[in-house]
Amino acid sequence: MERPKFIVLETQPDFPGEDLSAQNADMLGLHYLRETAGLEGETERLFDHQRALFELAQLALWVRGVKIDDAPKEYHSFTGGFAAYELVQTLVTGAAYNTDLAVMRADLHLINSNTAAFVGIAERNALWPLERPNLYQAITSAGEAREETERQLEARVIGAQLAFELQRPLFDVAA
Repeated sequence: MERPKFIVLETQPDFPGEDLSAQNADMLGLHYLRETAGLEGETERLFDHQRALFELAQLALWVRGVKIDDAPKEYHSFTGGFAAYELVQTLVTGAAYNTDLAVMRADLHLINSNTAAFVGIAERNALWPLERPNLYQAITSAGEAREETERQLEARVIGAQLAFELQRPLFDVAA
């Protein structure tokens, strides 16, 4: 009889300064980010609070020529991507996602900013899969397992990207 296998993640103290390891991306994408009750609960909780960020994400994707409908499925994928990043950071670093910091930065630098923040988000979104290929793979594989459409996957990825950026030092957002 085969012994049960444990899902083991490598600790990555330099994350998010470095990309996920390939092993962590595989484990997260195959197990943790697919069907986790806590992740779904966080997605639903965020659903009530992230409308303004989603609208900014829609503008950013529009700049890139990607149209995301203002529909519940796309919005759910967006909040799912945000929640997935929160979980990834917590699991590989052992440090909880700093929600207070994210809310403050979102309000000050994105939502209530007098700048066209969505243009910078669009530029970084185009590069994010190249700069963070393992993280990108883990996030998208979870959406693919849910049989999300291309638009939903785009919403999921930009949700994770924004969650990532809102934890980075302000002058290091593009990294």
